[in-house]
Amino acid sequence: MSQYLSKTITPKTRRALEILAAASDPLRGMTANTFAAQYYAGTDKEYLLTAVSNQGEGACTGKKAWLCAGSYLARLVKQGFVYRRLTRDGLTLFSITEKGREALKL
Repeated sequence: MSQYLSKTITPKTRRALEILAAASDPLRGMTANTFAAQYYAGTDKEYLLTAVSNQGEGACTGKKAWLCAGSYLARLVKQGFVYRRLTRDGLTLFSITEKGREALKL
């Protein structure tokens, strides 16, 4: 077993990795917005999905959720559990890495 996986992951990280692993197309990945809808649904943070934020051109519903989710996914990228890629359309997609799949097995 690899040295970097000697510790178990937190329940929060496990849930995030399970959502990414269960994506309809895990190799393609999902946006932070799609991830947020699944990650926060049914939790005490579900209000983030309907919270309204004032942005430069007006109000935006749910932006808090995908900004928080994107920040959390970026931390998982730094840990090597998640891969981030940019598409030609300008989308940022996140997908689980092999290290992330190994962490789920622990």
